[in-house]
Amino acid sequence: MKTRIHSLLRASPFAIAVWGLFFTPTSAQATAYAASQLSFDSFTITPSAGSVQLLTPWYLTAWANADGNTAYQAGWVPPVSAQAQSAFSTAYSAPSATVPPTLSISGFASTLSDVPDQVQASAYSDARATLANAFIITGGEGSLNLTYAVTLNGHLSVFTDEYGLKARTQTIFDLETTYGDGTQDTTAIFKDDMLEVGPNDAASLDFSVTLTSPPLNCYYGTNYVVYLEVDSESQVVNNIPDTSCTLALLGLGIFSLLAYDWCGKRQRLMAS
Repeated sequence: MKTRIHSLLRASPFAIAVWGLFFTPTSAQATAYAASQLSFDSFTITPSAGSVQLLTPWYLTAWANADGNTAYQAGWVPPVSAQAQSAFSTAYSAPSATVPPTLSISGFASTLSDVPDQVQASAYSDARATLANAFIITGGEGSLNLTYAVTLNGHLSVFTDEYGLKARTQTIFDLETTYGDGTQDTTAIFKDDMLEVGPNDAASLDFSVTLTSPPLNCYYGTNYVVYLEVDSESQVVNNIPDTSCTLALLGLGIFSLLAYDWCGKRQRLMAS
């Protein structure tokens, strides 16, 4: 019995040491990645009667945020764009319109947040492109209906390995219309897509779709304002593998080595 215990103690320190040094997660590569982009084009305003007349040039706004580093640009004359960068994120937005104004407009927003390897950090990025203009319906009197339509193209992707805690990305399109005095704000078209995963997971989404608003009641000769915005947001959280198990295993190995040495000395004393 003593011989069996002594053999077990003799073997265990080396087995535990090998396990602690080579089979702990300290060499793992942790990654959390999130990215998305959204664009719109083929915008139309279709009244049930009469004609659409734009009253001003398009007002363009671009905004980008990468972990607190922000960029902003706005104006009546294109090009307008904004780009922000940080150690772990990039964000970019760009609205586009013609001069003189037509309905040939577009907007683009994209974000990417990526914390690689064994970096314990979080990252966030946000980008928005907005266009606004005023218009009236001419060619008659009284009330009528109008509809908006727009084509959206989007891509969303998230990925984590075993030590990436979270990855989330989101795209939002919003089309609103108001009276020229700011009253009766109405959301005509809205689309919100989001992906979120926890550790060791992945997901992606691609879409291309044309959306049409329900008929909106309007009046000839009344000023209206239309707002269109694309928004992309990405967020990740990464973690460092816990090394506490490594320290515990090494401590157990040291204890076993001491126990083995004590048993060896006792056996030699008893033999003498």
